[in-house]
Amino acid sequence: MTRPGLFALPAIALVLAGAPLVRAQGLGDAAARERQKRAAPQKAKEPARVFDNQDLPQHEPEKGDKKKGTTPAAEPAPPAGGESGGSDAASELADRKARVAQAESAAAAAKAEVESLEARLRVLQDMLNPMSGTYIYGARSSGDVASQEARIRDELRQTEARLGDARKALDAANQGLEDAQLGRTPSPPS
Repeated sequence: MTRPGLFALPAIALVLAGAPLVRAQGLGDAAARERQKRAAPQKAKEPARVFDNQDLPQHEPEKGDKKKGTTPAAEPAPPAGGESGGSDAASELADRKARVAQAESAAAAAKAEVESLEARLRVLQDMLNPMSGTYIYGARSSGDVASQEARIRDELRQTEARLGDARKALDAANQGLEDAQLGRTPSPPS
């Protein structure tokens, strides 16, 4: 009597032995295709074209516009002072960039103030937390601990109030920055 697994074992061995050959042929073909791609002359890559206002078609006024003496709607009327429109646009752009830079620095300063107050608040809270290493009634306590606790609680209340004001100032600074970035007039203070 023969075992059924005895015939299955050589069949599995043949299948497993043939698998690397199939895979090797696939990798060899892929390598050959890659060599052909590299050997083929490569096209010179052209730099990307940048379009600006000079590349756009200029709007020519129609005959009716010339008779009426009006300017087309797409072109702004020249300023009355005789200045070119380009210098006004450049000065407006410079003003806007300056406003954005000022708003960014104000927002950064407000954020730094909030972070500083939050850090001080954590230190004060740790001093009143029995589970922290800086607890005022801990092993390192000395002197008049009761008055020290009162001073810490008072400073904690003041810091919380200052933190609330600083967060409002940060919100206002972020709103001012958003207004400056979008070119809106500044929001009135609340």
